Amino acid sequence: MRGVLGGIAAAPAALVLNLAASSLSFRHSGASNQIEDYALSFALLLIGIAGLVAAAWGGRWVLLALWPGRVGFVADARGLSWRLGPFGSGRLDAERIEARYLFEMDDEELEEGQFEAFLPEETQRRTMLPRLRHPQVPRCVRRLLLNFCGAPEEKLADGLRPMIDAWRKAPADAGSSPAVARHEAGDRPPLKPPAPRQT
Repeated sequence: MRGVLGGIAAAPAALVLNLAASSLSFRHSGASNQIEDYALSFALLLIGIAGLVAAAWGGRWVLLALWPGRVGFVADARGLSWRLGPFGSGRLDAERIEARYLFEMDDEELEEGQFEAFLPEETQRRTMLPRLRHPQVPRCVRRLLLNFCGAPEEKLADGLRPMIDAWRKAPADAGSSPAVARHEAGDRPPLKPPAPRQT
């Protein structure tokens, strides 16, 4: 559907370019002082750029629909991975996924107009995905899921709840591990004393 919308947006731009470009004349004459032609050509350039952007955006969605390989998301206790054809692929480890619901955030962290933050905690857990962030992904992973899964958020929240609970526990479990704690603190294991020399 999004690929069709991109094509629909690009078609009028191509039609306007075809009709208007033929009337341009950059030769000075009594009927044209060239200023209007240059102004029109600049406007056509902007229309052409917008048409190319719309065509490229729609083309990627068409490629995704026709992609020969398997596409989708895989969520487990170890993290989240995805293969989205022309949109790329990736994997996020559970230890660095930050999963927080709106009721867990400060007022400064909430976006303006997020009335969902006033919903009861149980309602948020049942019907909403938490805000998912990871150092490897600049944008919110929640948006990635909502844009490409094609399912209502409530259904996604219900299906991913066991994995989300595991992700929320993963950083705490990793932090409690002595080996990880040493690595994060930069401590080195104690050196063994040298064995006594035999004379």
